Amino acid sequence: MATGLIQSAATGGQPPAAPAPEGAAQGGMPQGAFDPKEMRARMDLPDNLKAAYDRTIKAGMKMMFDPKTRAQTMQFMDGPGDEATKIGEGVGSIMLALFEYSNQTMPPQIIIPCGLELIAHAGEVGREAGLPLDDNVMAEAMSQMVPFILEKMGIKPEKIQQMMSGALTEGMQ
Repeated sequence: MATGLIQSAATGGQPPAAPAPEGAAQGGMPQGAFDPKEMRARMDLPDNLKAAYDRTIKAGMKMMFDPKTRAQTMQFMDGPGDEATKIGEGVGSIMLALFEYSNQTMPPQIIIPCGLELIAHAGEVGREAGLPLDDNVMAEAMSQMVPFILEKMGIKPEKIQQMMSGALTEGMQ
């Protein structure tokens, strides 16, 4: 059952996407698809998860952009590593912290979709600040976040690989 929830969370509750169209960014997303408002508009959440999703996005935005935590965020982003990994693992850490702060009452199936939208927000702010965050960097950040979260939740890397391979196979059928 937990695997089903994690697989559902990893795909945003949606079936895996078909192969990427020509001109698409890495990850199968069309170029320019990393706008937070557009992502939210494409999100097809059940009504019973919408309020929790909204609360989680608000809390994540506060953690990322609150003046009290801004110095810590900037220090993290100025640290070693590529931008995609820092954004993916940084947002993944925020999502895990929010899950813990909720006393694990946050619906697990919104963890990944919320993280994806928060990455889009981080990219938007980063681009406004002059960081070179193109669609490929954003797609890579998203692909870094998913296994980071799943591993921290106790899912073994082999199982993640198996789940991701299964999702790709299903998406190609």
